[in-house]
Order: sequence, then C-alpha cells, then structure tokens
Amino acid sequence: MLTIEEARILAIEKLTEIQSQTTIKLVLLENKTIEFKYGWVFFFHSEEFVKTGNIDFMIAGNGPIVIDKYNGTVDRFGTARETSFYIQKYCESRE
Repeated sequence: MLTIEEARILAIEKLTEIQSQTTIKLVLLENKTIEFKYGWVFFFHSEEFVKTGNIDFMIAGNGPIVIDKYNGTVDRFGTARETSFYIQKYCESRE
C-alpha cells in the first residue's frame, strides 16, 4: 500500500507528463488533495494562475490526477461533473 508521499511523487510524475504536452508550467494544488477509500485525488493548475489569481492564466480540461493507494495506478478524472461523482464511480469499479 502506498503512502501519501509516494502517491504525491506519482502525481508529480504524471503532472510532468501532462506538462510536456504544453508550454504552460503546471503545479499541484497541495491544499486541495482529497483522500478517499482507494487513494488520493490531486488537483493542479497553471503556476501563473496560482501565483497571480489572474483568470487570464486559468486552464480548462485539467481533470485531477487519481492515485490508487493499493496498486499504484495513476489515472485522471473528468471535469464534466463534481469530483465526488468520479470518486463514487471509482469506488464502485473497485468493489
């Protein structure tokens, strides 16, 4: 079973992969992380938006990164619904 620190490293690796597809610097929103039964949900945004709050630097389609604490699977949630919906569906798929 993973610790949150190990999961965070996996989330950063995934964030680096996502960032490699753009010119925008991305950062994890450390204070927004959600722990649930099967793992953690890590949110991220553009570094410039986090620093300035300027909506010109907001990004869209940045579905959070999900790390499964039992098997280390790295996945993404969508953005069309609330995070709680995706957590519920994830838990249902694991049970």
